[in-house]
Amino acid sequence: MLLRNNIPLTYIFGKIKKELLFVIAYSVGIVILYQNFHVTRISIPITVPALLGTIISLLLAFRSNQAYDRWWEARILWGAIVNDSRSLSRQILSFVENPYGSDEIERFKEKFIKRQIAWTYALSQALRGFNPRKGLEQYLSVDETEFIKRRKNVTATLLELHAMDLKKALNEGWINKYQQIEIDKTLTALCNHMGGCE
Repeated sequence: MLLRNNIPLTYIFGKIKKELLFVIAYSVGIVILYQNFHVTRISIPITVPALLGTIISLLLAFRSNQAYDRWWEARILWGAIVNDSRSLSRQILSFVENPYGSDEIERFKEKFIKRQIAWTYALSQALRGFNPRKGLEQYLSVDETEFIKRRKNVTATLLELHAMDLKKALNEGWINKYQQIEIDKTLTALCNHMGGCE
């Protein structure tokens, strides 16, 4: 995911201002030596800049490829998170049976899916270095919000709450053992993707 299409020139100059000032001062010094003091033995053989240019171009190409590989890996991981989140929601909606139209089961499904939305949002905030707890109140119940306040790793705690609710669904008979195993595999995949992103 690219956050900006263009990088401002002020940002670029802010990053290279020390190096730029050094090169300007060095160049001015050479010009002063050459014009005012007639120092003519300051030339460099042509092989030196050619060799340095080749080395620098190879290093830059390697770093660009490495940066692109990291970006591509991140894109793959985030795509897997989105797909597995959709799969988890689909599993909850289709596996958790509600033959009598129970409000409790419908609330369970809604709570589980909203918590998954909160997990995805919290993970994206944590990966960017922001507070992962901020804004989760709209997706979580008061009890869940209080529970995650006592924990350090918000995203791992949300997956733990998923697992606790999954156990409750199994104990209540809303899902069978096979369905519980399949949903747990999806939770494990989400946890693995989270680890890959971190």
